[in-house]
Amino acid sequence: MRILFNHTDSAVTHPFSLSDFLAAFDENFITSHDWIFSDMEAYVQIDGEEVEDHIFYQERFCISGDELAYYITNSYILIVFGLVIAVKKGSVEIRKENYPKLLGNMEFWEIDYESSITNYVIEIGFFDSSYILVSSKSPALINKIQKKHPEFTEYQADNLD
Repeated sequence: MRILFNHTDSAVTHPFSLSDFLAAFDENFITSHDWIFSDMEAYVQIDGEEVEDHIFYQERFCISGDELAYYITNSYILIVFGLVIAVKKGSVEIRKENYPKLLGNMEFWEIDYESSITNYVIEIGFFDSSYILVSSKSPALINKIQKKHPEFTEYQADNLD
């Protein structure tokens, strides 16, 4: 299943921070997964001040759910562009050369797109604060997102500008 947030069609006046988006899930969901970040471009604040050196400024990285919970609690993270993938703890080992690609990956926009991480739980693509495209095989997870963020609609090829 895939759902889309189209900022250009929405009454929402600000982009989602990572913590805003993940507020659809409880802390147990976040901490029970490992998180893969790829093709990242982000903006980070701590205590209202932009920070220059933060893990979210790396192009690709993996962190535990505990680390992610800490970061979203203690900093403001706006993902301008990038791919975020949750996998069950310990189920995937990624080397830098095998990271999934968002940049230039036209297949990502196909209706029947399948993640390159076969055992992903949820995959979120952030596009210049205009679009957020979410993929999951779990209708329950998609439901949680749509319940918290009703601006997300079923993804169809014609619901882009």
